[in-house]
Amino acid sequence: MKIAFYAPMKPPDHPVPSGDRTIARGLIQALIRRGHEVEVMSRLLTRYAWLRPVTFLKFCLELHLSRRQAARYRPDLWLTYHTYYKAPDLLGPAVSRRLGIPYFIVEGSHAPRRGKSLLTRPGFLYNRRALLTAAHVFANKKADLPELHGLLPDDRISYIPPGIDTLAFRRMPEEGDHLRMTLGIPPSAVVVCTAAMLRPGRKAEGVRTVIDALGNLRRHGITAHLLVAGDGPGAPSLRRLAAAKMDGAAHFLGRLSHDQMAGAYSASDLFAFPGIRESLGMVYLEAQAAGLPVLAYRNGGVAEAVQDGITGMITHLYDEEAYTAALERLIRDENFRARLGKAAVRFVEERRNIKEAVRAMEEVFSRRLEQRNQP
Repeated sequence: MKIAFYAPMKPPDHPVPSGDRTIARGLIQALIRRGHEVEVMSRLLTRYAWLRPVTFLKFCLELHLSRRQAARYRPDLWLTYHTYYKAPDLLGPAVSRRLGIPYFIVEGSHAPRRGKSLLTRPGFLYNRRALLTAAHVFANKKADLPELHGLLPDDRISYIPPGIDTLAFRRMPEEGDHLRMTLGIPPSAVVVCTAAMLRPGRKAEGVRTVIDALGNLRRHGITAHLLVAGDGPGAPSLRRLAAAKMDGAAHFLGRLSHDQMAGAYSASDLFAFPGIRESLGMVYLEAQAAGLPVLAYRNGGVAEAVQDGITGMITHLYDEEAYTAALERLIRDENFRARLGKAAVRFVEERRNIKEAVRAMEEVFSRRLEQRNQP
């Protein structure tokens, strides 16, 4: 199949790492590996576009250009990744209708309450139009299903959990040992990995929670090294906090590529990040693919990415005492870590592998295209 692809929230080649970019890239790569052609139709960002006159002018131009590009490319279908009220798909419904091709959405959500606010109502309406236009919507969060079922017929909705390329994050002992040696971490030390864009707000707050927990444990003689992957304006204050609490055992690695992240996971024994209001938790899937048990808060999409007591541990939101206690157990109990880590690899390979997600999508694509071609 020839697939026209668009991600209005963040294009797959966006310079800033994020779960959105990871999923978009992974989806494109998986489709190509399955033998499909994929071409990105636009890089227009639509976040709160109705509040930005310049963006709306860009939209008029992008609509014209994407129509021309799609007409030249002659796709079998249009696939949009992630449309919602903040960043609705303004292009896909119009272009797919113009070309007479089916329009599909991956990670579509519907939030009726956003239609009541003057600030978000335009985005809500644009997003609603996209959802109603779609031949099929693939939801990757169970929390999105009730509202979608209230808007669309059941046969136009599927739940497909998010997946990753598990081979891209498989454990690489040599790379992990090399990173440990470079950082001066003893082979016998327990290493905790955390990763986030270090911007003020819930991301930096999550890393702070991990540093606080490790600092409290260190005061009681329970030591571990910390690898912090990521960068941003919140990094300086977190570095100061780690310097005060961890006695040189915190290592800030900066922004890492996917290959470098695989090395960081491979140098670690467990992954800890609370995930405050975490939507999908792609970083948890990556860490588990590398054989790391995960420690997180119970909220958002965490429970869909981590199996509590099987592939990791999940504590109540903002219960830092419980989080610290769980971290202590993971640091102390090597056998427990190993058991969770092995289960984590199986879980991601068998149930969160993007290959399986794409196969399920292909079945829907084929069925809808057959229906369209029937007289």
